[in-house]
Amino acid sequence: MGRRPSFARILGGGVAMVARGVMQLFGSRISVRAAGHAAASLAPVVTVATVRGDLRFWCLSEIGAKRALAALRHEPDTLAWLDQYLGKGEHLWDVGANIGVYGLYACLRDEVTVTCFEPMASTFAILARNASLNGFSERMVPLYVALSDTTGIFPMHLSSVESGSSMHALVKPENVRGAFDAEAIQLVPTARGDMLVAQFGVRPPQHLKVDVDGHEAQVLEGMGTLLDNVRTVWIEMTAYGEATGENTRIRDILSAHGLVELAFAPAQHSRNKLFVNSQKTG
Repeated sequence: MGRRPSFARILGGGVAMVARGVMQLFGSRISVRAAGHAAASLAPVVTVATVRGDLRFWCLSEIGAKRALAALRHEPDTLAWLDQYLGKGEHLWDVGANIGVYGLYACLRDEVTVTCFEPMASTFAILARNASLNGFSERMVPLYVALSDTTGIFPMHLSSVESGSSMHALVKPENVRGAFDAEAIQLVPTARGDMLVAQFGVRPPQHLKVDVDGHEAQVLEGMGTLLDNVRTVWIEMTAYGEATGENTRIRDILSAHGLVELAFAPAQHSRNKLFVNSQKTG
């Protein structure tokens, strides 16, 4: 059985149906143009007040709107990590940025810069719009690429085609929860992180956030020696990863570069884990 539609989805669908009916009275040419204009105009901009200042989100989908409205509630431990470890003028890589909640929050700190990686096309469009909407275009750089251990073009299996969605998977339809039936397949560019720095001049990170629903180890492999100079890594590690051995692989990769797992009180019961390079953090 499929998931029952939410009241918001039912209401929105009803409004759209009535609007389409009205616009069709004016002929197909005008109605199509009018529908496109209405879709852009109706997408709300949500303002979220944080302890560091306001953030604005362009909500082009129901999932995107839910992420924006829950920005401070969804992962308070991630916000706590950014508050405690991200320093003035430092650079963050947000791998699996989605609509940019944490990259935007990071930019509220003075002179912080962020490189955001998001390979789903429709979500990337929202991410780029949010960076501009908040006036962070020069400090927050969205890149339409999936970080991995290989550079090339690979299929990404989408759990949903709705912008702002997650749980997609590169190469084969298997994410952190296991195998799934993809709703669609999209070809995406992938790149090693160390290659982006060496060949394209992307600024290397001092802090690294990785949330890619089961592809975390490949991201770390592709970082190479960049990990030697990373101060902290904030990474999703679930029970599924414990069962498959992926979490052991993640710990081994990070340990080889001097990054040691550290108990972090705000994440005591979280799937996110903190790794710190004591030589870099003092």
